[in-house]
Amino acid sequence: MSRTELSLSDEWETAQELYDHLCKKYKIYPEV
Repeated sequence: MSRTELSLSDEWETAQELYDHLCKKYKIYPEV
């Protein structure tokens, strides 16, 4: 992982929060 990715992940409590945020931001709900 790059330093940028690490610092970014620190801003989110869980991967689910980040995923949910991105879904809302881009209004996409891709199948995982």
